[in-house]
Amino acid sequence: MNSEKYRQIIVNGFGILIIALLISGCRSNKAAPSDTVNSGTIYISVDESFKPVIEEQIRVFERSFPDAHIIAEYKTEADCFKDLYTDSLKRMIIVTRGLRNEEDDYFREKYNYPPAWDNMANDAITLIVNSKSTDTLFTLERLRDQLSGKINRDQKLFSTG
Repeated sequence: MNSEKYRQIIVNGFGILIIALLISGCRSNKAAPSDTVNSGTIYISVDESFKPVIEEQIRVFERSFPDAHIIAEYKTEADCFKDLYTDSLKRMIIVTRGLRNEEDDYFREKYNYPPAWDNMANDAITLIVNSKSTDTLFTLERLRDQLSGKINRDQKLFSTG
C-alpha cells in the first residue's frame, strides 16, 4: 500500500471520528431523572413543624426501599415555597397549606405543568365514652365551647352561689 492511500484512510477515519463526536455531542445532555420508588435520591423541603413525623416516615420508607433515599431539609414554610420556585433539585415540599390560585397558575404557565397537591392529614378529636357512663356534665355543647375558647377546662360548669 502506498503512503498516499494510507494517509487518505487515516484522514477519512479521523474525519468520521470527529463527525461521530459532534453528533453525539449534539444530543441533549439532560438525563431523565434516575430516581424511582425503589431507587435513587430525591431532595425535599419540609416545614420544620413536621420534622418528627417526616423523619419517622423517611426512616420507614428507606428501610422498605434500601436503594431509595429522601434528603429532607427542614425550613420555614416560606423558605419551602422559595425552594419550590428556585431550587431545581427540590421537586417536592411538605407544608401546612395547598397552593394558592396564583401559585398554581405560575407552574401551569411557566412549566406547562399542573402541580399535584393534596391534604395528607387533618386534625381530629376522638372521644371514647363508656355506654354505661352516667356523666351528665360533659356534653357536646361544652366541648364546642371549650374548643372555641368560650370557656376553658378550669371553669366551673355551674355557680355554687
